[in-house]
Amino acid sequence: MPSTPPAQQVPKATTGKRPPTRKRKKIRRSPQPRPRSARFIPPWTMTHPEPLSLRDMRKLRIETGFLIPVSEIARVCQMMLRRMEPGWQVDHFLEFQIKPRALSLLQKEAERFIIKRFTSANNFAERAGRTTVEVWDLQRADELRQMFKQLGISALKALAVPEKF
Repeated sequence: MPSTPPAQQVPKATTGKRPPTRKRKKIRRSPQPRPRSARFIPPWTMTHPEPLSLRDMRKLRIETGFLIPVSEIARVCQMMLRRMEPGWQVDHFLEFQIKPRALSLLQKEAERFIIKRFTSANNFAERAGRTTVEVWDLQRADELRQMFKQLGISALKALAVPEKF
């Protein structure tokens, strides 16, 4: 093959060609949704609500006249969450991811229940001429049983309706 001088070579056709395109990134598709029968394991934050802050505890002390133990509020919260059926827990957790205040509604409801119980006990103590009432574990267990009679699962579902912002 005879070599031709560079001046006589035919230039490559560059006009009219588009530049090479980059390889597109694949969009990650989420895995197939789990069947409803799959057991939902709630995350730690859902079954163990954060205890009250010091400011909230101080506010409770002012409102009720004495300090309601934080462990009691956490215990009621956990019992309320465990009472819910797993299918709804999934929905609630998805809602909780979008609206962080959704779970705090349950905690508020637990606080409200305990404040009501402790306040009524305190009022009774004042009428009886005493200043404090000791709440034993048996009494607590009885109160929780009463609470679950009053609040059915449908009532618990109604608690987690997200607040309007």
